Amino acid sequence: MSAALWIAWATFHRARVVRIAGAIGALGPAMIALVLFAGAGSDSDGLAAAKLESLAAERTWSSFIGTSAQITSVGVLLAGGVVAAWWFGRDFENGMFATLFARAVPRVAISAARMALLTACGAATIIVGLAATMAGGVTLGLDGPGDIASAAGSFIAVGALTVALVPLVALAASLFRSVTAAFGALLGVVVATQLGVTFGVGAWLPPAVPELLAGIAGQDAAAAVRWPHLGLLLLLSGACTVATLAWWARARVR
Repeated sequence: MSAALWIAWATFHRARVVRIAGAIGALGPAMIALVLFAGAGSDSDGLAAAKLESLAAERTWSSFIGTSAQITSVGVLLAGGVVAAWWFGRDFENGMFATLFARAVPRVAISAARMALLTACGAATIIVGLAATMAGGVTLGLDGPGDIASAAGSFIAVGALTVALVPLVALAASLFRSVTAAFGALLGVVVATQLGVTFGVGAWLPPAVPELLAGIAGQDAAAAVRWPHLGLLLLLSGACTVATLAWWARARVR
């Protein structure tokens, strides 16, 4: 496994898509939340201004971190999904999948190493994202410390649950042997999530759980998320991870 990790790391840490997607996932939510809160104090009129005021009605740490968490629940899924699609579909696109059969390292070890790096990258993205959010709050000069610890804990939980959804895209890239198909699967997950939140069935739709928990549909919807909903998401994540590793262990060259 250590050899597989070194082989995977040699490609992963140099990839431009990883750096760009990681930067967007980590810094994007904090920057957008900062812009929203800064714009909320303007005297502009219209629907956009009303939306800004509703997002940042309270200039508190918990409100700011919560807004960043809501954006993170979508942004990290998109950024992580793009990386997963490339990471597990690249060998099919460049015709290098057959060469994996000539290596001494088992293919299941290679896929496990890729999944481990993908998860570690997601975790690092969430930690950097929280740090960027805290820096944004300091920049705004928010009122009082509030319940920072609780809000930060919620941010980490939302981020971790969002990262847990990324194996869905990895499985799609493997099954369909295509980066493009994985992008389509990612788009389908995002659209299904938004429809689930809109029509009130999101709690039982695993991809929607992080968004609901972040409060994107209101505090009542967030409070409705229970352990069975979280368990279903984690079960889906584990199943997709195991299915991806099993596929790589059994896959054959076409």
